[in-house]
Order: sequence, then structure tokens, then C-alpha cells
Amino acid sequence: MAVCPLERLKAFVASGEPVRLCEKNLRQGSSRREVPPATLLYVPGQAAKIMSKDLAVAGIPEQTASGKLDFHALRTAFVNLVFEYGQVSPKE
Repeated sequence: MAVCPLERLKAFVASGEPVRLCEKNLRQGSSRREVPPATLLYVPGQAAKIMSKDLAVAGIPEQTASGKLDFHALRTAFVNLVFEYGQVSPKE
């Protein structure tokens, strides 16, 4: 039986892994920024570069005649879909 994505997210947050990842990332070099309270997700720095490498490993081209696939395109598509389905307002 498949586990609901929301339950997986809940378990991930409860594990403390997002906080651990944020602490590790924020403590690199001379940075002493604080971990945000109630850290839910961890998005690594340079997500665009990581995605580009992952696409290359998977053999998925970033640019085709149909358009461009990159981190910013996915972010824009996600935001537009959330707005389109009325899940949040632009302010949120």
C-alpha cells in the first residue's frame, strides 16, 4: 500500500532531517545565520545547478524545440498551477 505524500512529509519533518540539513547548510564557511523556526523543508543552495546535473545524468535535455526545462521553469509552473487551482492567493 502506497503511503500518502502528506504522511511522508509529516514523517520527514518529525525526523528532524530538515532542521539538520538547514543547520549543515547555514554553518558552511563563516555564515552564522539562524535556522528558521518550524523548518518544514530544506531546499539546497544552488538548486538550479543540482537540477541541471540531475537532468544530464537522466539524459533529459534542458532545451528542446518545445521549450526550456530548468529550476526556474518548474518554480514558475508550480506557482501558476497553485494559483490556477485556487489553493492560495498571490500574496501567500
